[in-house]
Amino acid sequence: MDRERDPQMPESECRRMLIAIAAGTAALHNGGLIHGSISPHSVFRDHEGEWRLGGQGLGLLVAAGCNPYMFPRAIPPELFPPNAQSTSMRSDVFSIAATVCCFRQGAVPRNSAPPAAVDARALFEEPRLRFALERALSSDVSLRQKTAAELLAEVTGEESPATEFDVFMCHNAADKPIIRKLAQQLKEFGLNPWLDEWQLQPGVPWQPALERQIEKIKSAAVFVGDRGLGPWQNLEQAALLRQFVARGCPVIPVLLPTAGEVPQLPLFLQGMTWVDFRQRDADPLARLVWGITGTRPSR
Repeated sequence: MDRERDPQMPESECRRMLIAIAAGTAALHNGGLIHGSISPHSVFRDHEGEWRLGGQGLGLLVAAGCNPYMFPRAIPPELFPPNAQSTSMRSDVFSIAATVCCFRQGAVPRNSAPPAAVDARALFEEPRLRFALERALSSDVSLRQKTAAELLAEVTGEESPATEFDVFMCHNAADKPIIRKLAQQLKEFGLNPWLDEWQLQPGVPWQPALERQIEKIKSAAVFVGDRGLGPWQNLEQAALLRQFVARGCPVIPVLLPTAGEVPQLPLFLQGMTWVDFRQRDADPLARLVWGITGTRPSR
């Protein structure tokens, strides 16, 4: 494959490539190793058209304290001087995402400067893929997926049996933009929110996955904006209420900034303490985290 002259790679093929190289990197991470040099030049297709990741042996060098050569555009920003840090599994995660974006853009630029910010939203349409890449490309190392296996799980939606979610984001589809932003903010608190567009694979029945996650969810936040409750939200609430009764999990009513002065809440939510994002001086995000975790944040 001539990487310099190839046109933009289709999103579906980029997704297939990401899954393959993330799986290969996950095998290293599971063994406590770091690849350390993932780039467009370490990715290739075999004679059957399957994507492969080369250079896994370099993980041994990195484990011994060496930093092998990396393709500039795929180098995480934290590895550049003057405050260069040691490479890590999260560095590999960044390099996987940057490599996929290079192929999607249809060119492999040759420069020696730190990688410019890549807007995955402008390159990819599938919400789950876009979100996973946005996280992986974060300049804040702590916000990235911890391992390639976590990145792989976010892209495929195939969570491991041990995966737990801290809060179910129950909302009207009309409020999706603000819910998506709140879910990202919860991740910055170290929480793992369940949001439909991140966890439900397009083209497959959503009910089984939804029911499976509700069974092990730790809490739920029911968001109400100016559009009120969506048609599916009432079904979700019924299931969550049964879980609340059976396991004592919190179900937190949340009023979005767009909610009316006197929102019409379901009867079972009216007796619960809500979080009101219309009152900014009360730090509603911290109150939401408190409701989810049972611990008041220090901020």
